Amino acid sequence: MPRRLITDWAPQRIEELTPAHFSVLNPYDLDVVLIGAGAEAYFPPRAVFFPLEEQRIGVEVMNTGAACRTYNLLIAENRRVAALLFMIR
Repeated sequence: MPRRLITDWAPQRIEELTPAHFSVLNPYDLDVVLIGAGAEAYFPPRAVFFPLEEQRIGVEVMNTGAACRTYNLLIAENRRVAALLFMIR
């Protein structure tokens, strides 16, 4: 996020994501969460994203490079966005 960097987040690979991992985002009023899945897009089961969907937060999964570029565009538009970036898959 523009004003917060979380480096000690538990999942190191996108396949490790669970719904509980998104609780770290609860204090932030987000419009969208971008997930950079590594070199190739990988889509976890939809149930992983239920906590975000319940809060009406959009979720986009793409490769990490595309997530970084999209994050920069959305920040330039003053959107409330977080990027979860995985370097490997």
